[in-house]
Amino acid sequence: MLAQWKTANITPVFKKGLSSEVSNYRPISLTSIFCKLFERLIQNKILTYLSDNNLISPHQHGFLTKHSTCSRLLETVNDWSVALCNKHVVDVVYFDFAKAFNTVSHVKLISKLQAYGIDETLLSIIIDFLTIEVKELYCVLERRHLVKLLVVCRKAVS
Repeated sequence: MLAQWKTANITPVFKKGLSSEVSNYRPISLTSIFCKLFERLIQNKILTYLSDNNLISPHQHGFLTKHSTCSRLLETVNDWSVALCNKHVVDVVYFDFAKAFNTVSHVKLISKLQAYGIDETLLSIIIDFLTIEVKELYCVLERRHLVKLLVVCRKAVS
C-alpha cells in the first residue's frame, strides 16, 4: 500500500464535559480518500467471504448492510415481549464496551482472520494497512485552541 494512502492527520474532537480536560476529546484520524476507498474494498471483500462461508452469526447486527443497533434492539424487544407473554422470566444484563475498538489487538485480529481462512495476500495487505503513519497531530491547549504539532511516528501491528 502506498505510504501516502496511510498518512493520517489526528485531530481531537470535543465530546462533552469540561473542554480543559483531554479525556473529553476523541481523536479523529483524517486519512486520504484513496485510503477510505481501499478500506471499503477490503471490508466488502472480507464481508462477502464471511457471508458466503456462513461465518457470520445470524445474530450479528453491527457493520452489516440493512442491520444496525436499531434492528438488534427491535429484535431483542420482540424476544422479551414474546417471553413475557408466555409468562417466562426475563433477565437483562448490560455490558459497556466503551472504547472496545480502540483496544483490539492487531495480532489477535490477524490470527482470527487466518483461522477463518482469509487469503494470505489479503492478510498481508491488512497487516500493512494497520501500520499508520501520523504526519500531523493536533494538540488541545487552553480554551479549545488547537496547536499543530509536527510528529512522525509509525503505529506497529501489536
